[in-house]
Amino acid sequence: MKVTIEKGILIKGVQSVLRAVSSRTTIPILTCIKLSVSSKGLLLAGSDSNISIEVHIQDSSLRVEEQGAIALHARVFYEIIKNLPDEPISISLNSKKAIIQAGKSEFKLNGIDAEEYPKLRPIEAREKLSLSASLLKQIIRQTAFAVSASETRPILTGVNWRLSEGILTCSATDSHLLALKKVTVEGQGGFNIVVPGKSLLELRALLPDTNELVELSVSQNQVQFSLSNIRFHARLLEGAYPDITRFISKDQKAEMVINTHHFAQAIKRASLLAKEGSFNVVKFMYHAINDIQIASYSPEFGDLTEDIEVESIDGEETQVSFNASYMAEALKAHDSAVVSVRFTGAMKPIIITAPEDESVLQLILPVRSY
Repeated sequence: MKVTIEKGILIKGVQSVLRAVSSRTTIPILTCIKLSVSSKGLLLAGSDSNISIEVHIQDSSLRVEEQGAIALHARVFYEIIKNLPDEPISISLNSKKAIIQAGKSEFKLNGIDAEEYPKLRPIEAREKLSLSASLLKQIIRQTAFAVSASETRPILTGVNWRLSEGILTCSATDSHLLALKKVTVEGQGGFNIVVPGKSLLELRALLPDTNELVELSVSQNQVQFSLSNIRFHARLLEGAYPDITRFISKDQKAEMVINTHHFAQAIKRASLLAKEGSFNVVKFMYHAINDIQIASYSPEFGDLTEDIEVESIDGEETQVSFNASYMAEALKAHDSAVVSVRFTGAMKPIIITAPEDESVLQLILPVRSY
């Protein structure tokens, strides 16, 4: 094996596959990345058994002199190439050592037989779907924040992707906060899977902000996302995802339309005191026309009340308390200038949508008031 490649291109590829390498694994081979050189270019691979990433480099600056493969300790290899002189990097093999050269620097790094590395085979897809990279990033951004951080109910640490009758519905909840995104897609196939939220966040970091198509392939226990030069595998979560539609009430006690940025800033200010308490509680009060307030309280530091301006409000007088962090996360998921906030009752869900984009919805369960 012998290959020469521009330093920046190699670093970018290694950074991508490092996302799949865990430093906490007890399996030595999984602390490594695999380098495979063929007539088609350089293939980098990383895996932690939950996700696997392959990056295929075919840059015009790449020069292949001899084919071969080796597995190298991921973090050490990355630190080496990052600190080499800014010149083309040459990698060759001498027995089980990788000789890494740039300028006048030369490292000899111990490696492991590439045959020991887990093989990433294309999955036998039951269903396939294509989405643009930018849309896929948006879906992840608007849903993955709501997954549960607790392993008490493992299924809630993932995002439910359900395709039915040309509609892809992605939803996540930690049982206090819910996020939902719907997308119209081509094709009439169907699937119902749960993808770990952590895996989706790693995928999002790899995706370009372009309309390049990403092919999604679903098998019984895996999902694969394929771009022109990247293949991303994730193991699916097992179990039935709860039916979240039963939480989305059509009842309405009051509804306000408000500037997204202004509301987010008001929530941020209220959090300055609210976060000092146990549940980061902010209270919303609507008593009459032009009398709309939010308030927060800390027994140690004091309290805040702020009149907030809205585009419109309609309905009964309302008083409801909620976790400010949940509201802040929900507002971040919206790209619209204004949002609609619907109150369904004192201890009933708060529903956040956008008047011009009904494909995005968040739901927040209220908390008992202070």
